[in-house]
Amino acid sequence: MEVAADKDTLRGFEGYAASSYFAALAAAFDGGIPFSGRARRPPPDPANAVFSFGYVIMVNALASLLEARGFDPYIGFLHMVRAGRPSLALDLTEELRHPVVDRFVLRVCNRRELTPSDFRVDPDGGGVRLTRDGPRTCFRLWEAFMDRPLPGLRERISPEELMRRQVDRLARHVRGRKQYVPIFAS
Repeated sequence: MEVAADKDTLRGFEGYAASSYFAALAAAFDGGIPFSGRARRPPPDPANAVFSFGYVIMVNALASLLEARGFDPYIGFLHMVRAGRPSLALDLTEELRHPVVDRFVLRVCNRRELTPSDFRVDPDGGGVRLTRDGPRTCFRLWEAFMDRPLPGLRERISPEELMRRQVDRLARHVRGRKQYVPIFAS
């Protein structure tokens, strides 16, 4: 196992791991919406558009939870501070992306709850976007997903409760009360 000497090296490890992860995740897509790898700006295909949609929703939800616990969500541990970027919420997103957003995207694509007709090519930016009714459909699917227990965890817990729990764990850790426990170590 390699050890990162500094944050830049750690970010390099994370980038390599993310690239490998998304390449493997692509093999799990079997529905009407294909996915060949993660690309963000602009999203080149419908699956990437839904990933971006889900990450934005989750980061905003985490930022709200962090603020409610007395944190400044713009000052993180790993993500660099940049004006307007909720770095601490992005830090937590790294841990929660797979069980929450990535699982949501895989589910709605493979179950054909979203179809290619829910997307359009943006003539201005060239990327793929949700149609006019697409966000409404995504929000409806997201809300239903957030209330269901997640498979693969030691206890039956919804994504919404999982996010709340990890923010609470971080708060207890920062206040010196308890060691932070990642979700797959708990």
